[in-house]
Amino acid sequence: MKKFFALLWSVVSGPLSFIAAMVFQFWWLYLILLTIGAYKTAAKEWGVFAGIISILLAFVLPVSSFFLWIAVWDNNSDKTKKKGEKEKNCSNEAGRAARYQPTFLRLLSAMIAKIAKADGRIDESEIKMAEKIFGKLGFSTTQKELCIHAFHEALQEPYSASHYAAQMVSYWFSYEMRAIAYDVLWDIACADGILAAEEKVLLEELESCLKLASGTYRRYYKQRVRHSRSQESASRNSQGQSDKFHSDPLDYEYEELGCSSASTNEELRTAYRNLAKKLHPDILRAQGMPEALMSKANARMARINAAWDKIKKARGIKN
Repeated sequence: MKKFFALLWSVVSGPLSFIAAMVFQFWWLYLILLTIGAYKTAAKEWGVFAGIISILLAFVLPVSSFFLWIAVWDNNSDKTKKKGEKEKNCSNEAGRAARYQPTFLRLLSAMIAKIAKADGRIDESEIKMAEKIFGKLGFSTTQKELCIHAFHEALQEPYSASHYAAQMVSYWFSYEMRAIAYDVLWDIACADGILAAEEKVLLEELESCLKLASGTYRRYYKQRVRHSRSQESASRNSQGQSDKFHSDPLDYEYEELGCSSASTNEELRTAYRNLAKKLHPDILRAQGMPEALMSKANARMARINAAWDKIKKARGIKN
């Protein structure tokens, strides 16, 4: 029994001895001596078969233990490294948002100036209206001053609105931020209740310059004239005329999700979930969205939710 425990101890102590030998660069000599000693002891007491088993234990156990220790150490190192990279990325994203937010406001203000000047002229009343709009958007005093300065500066610059839109794309502002900027431009263009022909041309041009989805201009145009079209449609129906404005009663809702009536239920559900994820306030803040414009994102999300609810009800889609 004593010999059995002595052999057991030699096997159990093997990994520790092997690690010590690795440290002192004598691991190969250690393995040779350990293997020979284990074989002689086991073969003498229990036979050759036991000696072979002891060789396997003496060699495999310490080696596997060592590599297992190395793997655990590497895994912990990777976790620490990934955690550090994640924290660094979060810090970089927050820094990027703070660094590029003034650039976003400057470019947006410049495009607003070009919208205001779309008819080739701009008077003092239009400038005051633009300044008033900056106040209504809820910008802080510093942001409002920045926007007004950029607005006046853009009025004097020879560049077109597409020039500033291209810059907004080149600064890698997200699609959602560019879409919200486009939404603000529509508000500015329709602020006086009239959408001038020059403003229509400019807004249609900005759709491609801002790299927005094809049909975005058409969707906004439909939304802006929806009320008047609905009234005209009702008048036509009352006179027994057919309604030519809608091929499907849910056309507006499908367009809000970026889909069509031909889309499957699963495609519609996927489109809705993707939009909800991209318009999440935390995502937009990390991308540099000014807090004052979060209401625009919330309003868009409300329209998307309403559209999805109508589509689900019409199609009988379950959550």
